[in-house]
Amino acid sequence: MRPKIVAEYLPQTNEVADEFLKRLKKIRTPNGEVLDLNTEAAKWNLKTTLRNFFEMRMGLFENETNGFFDVRQLIEANDAILHNATRLYYTFPLYKYIRTSEWNGMVEGADYLFGTLQKLLDETIDEIQTLSVTNQLPDDKYCFLRHLLARSSGLPYREWGMLAMDVVFDGINATVLSLNNIVLLDDPKYFVSPEKFLPERWLRDGPAVDGEVGNPYVLLPFGNGPRMCLGRRFAEQELYVMIAKIVQNFRLEWLDSVDMGQLYRSVMVPDRSARIKFTDRH
Repeated sequence: MRPKIVAEYLPQTNEVADEFLKRLKKIRTPNGEVLDLNTEAAKWNLKTTLRNFFEMRMGLFENETNGFFDVRQLIEANDAILHNATRLYYTFPLYKYIRTSEWNGMVEGADYLFGTLQKLLDETIDEIQTLSVTNQLPDDKYCFLRHLLARSSGLPYREWGMLAMDVVFDGINATVLSLNNIVLLDDPKYFVSPEKFLPERWLRDGPAVDGEVGNPYVLLPFGNGPRMCLGRRFAEQELYVMIAKIVQNFRLEWLDSVDMGQLYRSVMVPDRSARIKFTDRH
């Protein structure tokens, strides 16, 4: 997706980021700590997604239950999918013979997550179609979904099927390669002192780490080329805006006595909720 198109969603992204800043200032403790910061960040991510793709303004920070879903349950469903999918992928495939707890947990999470998204999608598309018929659809609303509908107006989005056997497209039938990013990131071949926290190594125009030769293909969280993640530019824009606003408004201080660890849940995640003190800059 072209950067110019993604930039059109900057006002909505900025609006939700400002709401999140107000939320942080409101819920922090007297010493400046925001309790359960990971969940609050997940709410911000969810609200930004709803605002950009469904044009929905929901008070997710204040009210965790609405007419469509329970916010905390939706976050937990997403976590359940990632957690159980990892265990199913890297352990003996017992789920192929009996329904294990990991399998049931992933299915339950997926049913709730995708069922909720389908409900939101149906509601939004029905509203677009109704407003279009009555000529009451504003030009600046539902831009993303209208773009998708215009590109694939002949596709029945509610109809789908499951293939009974593998299908080979364009004569390509090969082994899928999956790169292990953690191994590459810990390899001294690519990074000097990979075990050290040296944030300057990631600066595009900043001071480089002596002796380190950058390789653009070592870290590809969104993939690369025409098949890379469609949501990449949206995710990057949201992160850049939110991080910039947090740094502009707060001084951050790590409150935990030990460093943050990592867990692998299909993606790398913190091993616990971050304990950070937010002190106003102004």
